[in-house]
Amino acid sequence: MAPDGNPKFVLPGQMEKILFALSKYYEHKKSATLQRIVVNATYHLDEGSTYDNWNGGTYGHALHLHVPTAVYYEVLDDVEKAAGQIREGIAKIANVDNEFVDKVTIELQDNPDLQDWREKSGVLFVGPSASAVSEDRVSHLWEPGFLRVFLSHTSEHKKEAGDLKGSLVYLGASGFVAHEDIHPTKEWQDEIELALFSMEVMVPLLTEGFKESNWTDQEVGVAIGRGIPVVPVKLDKDPYGFIGKYQAVAGYGKTPKVLAGNLMDVFLGKPSLKEQSIQSLVRRFEEAENFDHANALMDWLEKIEVASPNITERLEKTPESNRQVAGAFRVQGRLPSLLRRLKGEK
Repeated sequence: MAPDGNPKFVLPGQMEKILFALSKYYEHKKSATLQRIVVNATYHLDEGSTYDNWNGGTYGHALHLHVPTAVYYEVLDDVEKAAGQIREGIAKIANVDNEFVDKVTIELQDNPDLQDWREKSGVLFVGPSASAVSEDRVSHLWEPGFLRVFLSHTSEHKKEAGDLKGSLVYLGASGFVAHEDIHPTKEWQDEIELALFSMEVMVPLLTEGFKESNWTDQEVGVAIGRGIPVVPVKLDKDPYGFIGKYQAVAGYGKTPKVLAGNLMDVFLGKPSLKEQSIQSLVRRFEEAENFDHANALMDWLEKIEVASPNITERLEKTPESNRQVAGAFRVQGRLPSLLRRLKGEK
């Protein structure tokens, strides 16, 4: 016992000699992997990490072996087994009264290659991650609280994209149209990237020239890479390549209003988009612009099968906060029934 009352350990000072002997032992046993671990490891001991009062007090030390990546990969599939074998080997060699190594861990050494390892891997998609895009940076691109729909289109069809955007926002979906939504003083490529990495669904408008455009193909690629739902609209071009695996919505000859309704039906039917689509419809209902708008949205709200208490509460309060909703005849006649159904009341 040391003068300060703490135990004075002997085994830590013998660790280098023990590991040397263990290396020779593994060489003799032809246990090449275990020898490489012992030889290449740096280590530290948690001294006296356990204590047992048997035989006047017995202390256990925890040995942490830090090994290079190449050595670590040799035992990665069974690293605990290798650590246990080394602990047993030390027990055979070490001979210190009332002290032993009761735990061994094998860990990766600090690796200088960790810096920028994602970029160096060669498979990192360069661009802002979805989690890195703050709401402040994208608030000017999307209607607050609405489903975020990126409309990928060729420059020749920006009018059709703009018309569809207007019809989508009527139902609570905020569309992004590159040639319409980017202010001339903004860096247009940066703005498109912000929209791509904050969108919730991609709608490619498949027209002649879509496949040949470098930009539209890259936009779809971002959606696929992010795992974002893709809902193609077939205008005068069939889905192709990666887009071909998605069910397309027929768009040729349809008015923007009808096409927007078709898309909203698809959004509501996709599990990954359903909740946000419902939130968006309710938000639009809360902001209905006139009686006709409120009546039209009532038709859509009745498609909701299940809703959270928050949704039903918002629907219930909307007539109190929006006179256009309160005065809409379809809302007056059908909202109470919808609320009873969503609450599970008869």
